[in-house]
Amino acid sequence: MNYSSTGIGTASHMTGFLFSQKNGISTTHIPYKGAEAVRDLIAGRVQFMFATLPSVSSLIKGGQLKAIAISSKKRYVTLPEVPTLAENGIPIITGSWFGVFAPKNTPPEILKKLNENIVDIVMSKKTNEKLINEGAEPIAMNLAEFSKFVKTEYETWAPIVRASGAKPE
Repeated sequence: MNYSSTGIGTASHMTGFLFSQKNGISTTHIPYKGAEAVRDLIAGRVQFMFATLPSVSSLIKGGQLKAIAISSKKRYVTLPEVPTLAENGIPIITGSWFGVFAPKNTPPEILKKLNENIVDIVMSKKTNEKLINEGAEPIAMNLAEFSKFVKTEYETWAPIVRASGAKPE
């Protein structure tokens, strides 16, 4: 089976690799540049793809794609009928996330103020509802929590990336 991703080393690539590895199935990774991966999935040129929910939720709701399972810990609020991989007996929990970063030498008071403003915006009712409707799960973290999260993500994914053979292009 062929699976598409939005590029080498992306979350969609690594989740597809992990899925194949954990299930002992032979797959071929077909890397694309961004949305082209979804177009070929719709066209049937590849058999599956792990995609971020915001990038495909309208296609699922419009009937162009069939959501088989999600790789998160729990079902998603706007797609409650779609089971998790774990519910299907596949113990893989992954997800994509977006964070805001600043140059290394940014003064702490500026980082703190940026963090506070971003959290206020993301967690505002209007933005929160918009993100949820688009398939994103808003999570607010302070600077220490986010730093710890990034470190944990790196430690989790580094061996998987090495095992996949992915190299930066």
